[in-house]
Amino acid sequence: MSSLLIGLTGGIGSGKTTIAGIFADLGIDVIDADVVSRTILNSDRNVLSLLESRWGSEIMLSDGSLNRRLLREKIFNSAEEKSFLEGILHPLIRTEVKRQALEAASPYALVVVPLMFETHFDELVDYVVCVDLEVEKQVERTCARDRISPELARKIIASQMDRQRRISLSDYVIYNYEQIELKKQKVRELHNIFLGLADHE
Repeated sequence: MSSLLIGLTGGIGSGKTTIAGIFADLGIDVIDADVVSRTILNSDRNVLSLLESRWGSEIMLSDGSLNRRLLREKIFNSAEEKSFLEGILHPLIRTEVKRQALEAASPYALVVVPLMFETHFDELVDYVVCVDLEVEKQVERTCARDRISPELARKIIASQMDRQRRISLSDYVIYNYEQIELKKQKVRELHNIFLGLADHE
């Protein structure tokens, strides 16, 4: 197990995947809660059965996979439905993230969690790095990546923690509107800090 766990967070479309990739290029094991969530929703038949019982057969596509577009619409148009899904997923995600953290072999491991503070995942990590990007850029990137409307993108952003609050709760910040070389330099600086912290664990 890595002796040090570093959390990486940021709003939707802020560029967490890019930053996590730079850490990975430096040889750091990355545990991504979104990847864990997708795996659960792809393969856990118990979870899929619960969703189908809640929302009917329309939540499943003809090939037996989850209708992600419909799921997104349901949970971001209803706080109750969002809470229902999170109540099922979050304990399973937490268990799997802990399992992967135990298997991490790099000096420290990076745990990527979009809702780091909202779901209290910050309690599992030693330090938190926040990736920050202005809202309009988040909307633009999310619409292009997920092929959703700007209205839905803004709803998702509004459902997440306010940027300034997220920054204030984090230990380090990477501003994703800087040039890629500056972002790489910032990651390398943090990487050296974390290596030093890991040595003292």
